[in-house]
Amino acid sequence: MDYFAAHPFIELSRKDMLKVKFSRSFLPIIYNYLVPRIKAKWGIEKGMEVLKNFGKRVMKDILVYWMPKGKTIPTVLQNMYKFIFYVKLYVIKDFLDEKPRRWLIQDNSCPLCWEGTEELDIHFCVAMAGAIEELLNTFHEFGYTNIPRVTVKTLSSKAHGDPICTHEIKEVI
Repeated sequence: MDYFAAHPFIELSRKDMLKVKFSRSFLPIIYNYLVPRIKAKWGIEKGMEVLKNFGKRVMKDILVYWMPKGKTIPTVLQNMYKFIFYVKLYVIKDFLDEKPRRWLIQDNSCPLCWEGTEELDIHFCVAMAGAIEELLNTFHEFGYTNIPRVTVKTLSSKAHGDPICTHEIKEVI
């Protein structure tokens, strides 16, 4: 017991935690325990809604201390992935000629769908959709005219057995 008294846990503020490069390894471990419990408690449909809202709340907390640079959806998302997860997005496809406008994000190194994770009845990284939605809608609320109000839906995830994680961003008209 004396060891713990002499070496207390370091208390970090949320702002300080953003400077620590642990999110790439730490987040998936905790998230991997969280998803099955949420699914067991609320079922698949409600569980996916809970996970998406979890992603939104996490992004709200991050945006209090940090805002990515950029004025377009691809630039903002590349900066978010680089700063928070230390990875580059694989592909961002835009379908700007469609109404409503939409974008597809494809991620081959998803920070939530780490190796060994399998959830075949839900898309494991639906929290990413919530985080992306919150980020882009916050930009819109701050007056960035290039970034519309959006909804984000997870179409595929590696933990679901798909080869790549894909999120669809759709403009809200």
